[in-house]
Amino acid sequence: MLPNMPARLTAVSSTGQTRIPSSVLKMYDVIGMDPRGVAHSTPMSCGDLSAWSSPLPDPDAASQRETWWKLLGEFSAACERNAGNMLPFVNTKTVAMDMDRIRQALGEEKISYLGFSYGTYLGIAYASAFPNRLDRVILDSAVNPTPREMAYQGWAVLGQNPAMHRRRDTYFEWVARYDDVFGLGTTKDQVRAAWDTVIADLRRAPRGHAGPFEFILATFDTMYSEGGWQNFTQAISDFVNRNDDTRLKAVTPNLATPANHNFLSIFNAVSCTDSPWPRDRETWERDATEHASRYPNYAVWYNTWYNAACQNWPVPAQERALPDPDQVPPILIFNSEGDPSTPIEGARALRQLLPSSRLVTEVNAGKHGVVFGPLALNNSAANQIGADFLVSGTLPAQDVSIPGHPFPVPVRQTANAAVSQASPAKLRLGVE
Repeated sequence: MLPNMPARLTAVSSTGQTRIPSSVLKMYDVIGMDPRGVAHSTPMSCGDLSAWSSPLPDPDAASQRETWWKLLGEFSAACERNAGNMLPFVNTKTVAMDMDRIRQALGEEKISYLGFSYGTYLGIAYASAFPNRLDRVILDSAVNPTPREMAYQGWAVLGQNPAMHRRRDTYFEWVARYDDVFGLGTTKDQVRAAWDTVIADLRRAPRGHAGPFEFILATFDTMYSEGGWQNFTQAISDFVNRNDDTRLKAVTPNLATPANHNFLSIFNAVSCTDSPWPRDRETWERDATEHASRYPNYAVWYNTWYNAACQNWPVPAQERALPDPDQVPPILIFNSEGDPSTPIEGARALRQLLPSSRLVTEVNAGKHGVVFGPLALNNSAANQIGADFLVSGTLPAQDVSIPGHPFPVPVRQTANAAVSQASPAKLRLGVE
């Protein structure tokens, strides 16, 4: 597994529970790794933090497009200048080879693998290179490896835009059910109007580091899990109803921090080289314009600029990894049907690519991450299926749909409590 997940999945709660069931923990040593470029594996930095200094230009403004291309070109050049010796070796295929070295060091003939989000593609890359070294594999919130432009056409840009738009509507509907808590309206359209009020105000004048780009980013990343919905919505409520921006600034990330810069550096280094991207600006702008007309007033242009350093990345992209369906063992795939980050269409495509696999779909849900989730958002049916597979190798006889986990019920908070609990949205760091 990738960083932090073993600790989160095996930590004992105040009620004595762990996210991974005890039956699984009795059978397995749970081992994680820091991939190249992060944490204890030589953190990568492209150098100058000022390239991502917040507030960044308005992502939707046509007048800012040349500014964005210039900023991203300077960022790519800084990566080549300051980390160029690392860039050719920071990609998922090399991390899969590193993972096999860990297997060898452990003296294991085979390993089982549990991967979430980006970790599903690492599992796919490992299965492509070392299919006979795998035992039981769970891939949750799956990257779709089938398009040649895997990230651009799939999980990172074009495939993500419609899913993110649908998920935000689900969020607006949730907020509307609790007008007595938030005071933002009783319908989805009224809540959307409140959101529009915030971004319009930030376009007139940013509040500290919080501008339109940062507010869209905070909204985008808050959609990954309902766990942050109350604090984020309270920030909007304070701003709209009381013109108080304290919580809004607290939940909005400032990208020019060392931790965020490390993430942006390694995110681009890996995603820009794992599969091909369009190399001409015209394709990026044409596709974004077309998607913005279909999914208006949200994140299409933000999502474009977040990834567009790949248009001129200094290291050539590889072809994506594709496993041989006749070589890999049966794989258990989980996905929620409304996942905004790795849309359900990708999980279905992966299931079709691997006929011996099984897909478990969490219906009426959109959380990024299904199995062994945080205890407050737990899906017991998913956990049972996952545990049965890991313990006994039992796969469902066919693809399965399971009911979604409960949505949270917000509670009234004092102003001090809400501010103390507010924290910036995380930058696409996968599942909770």
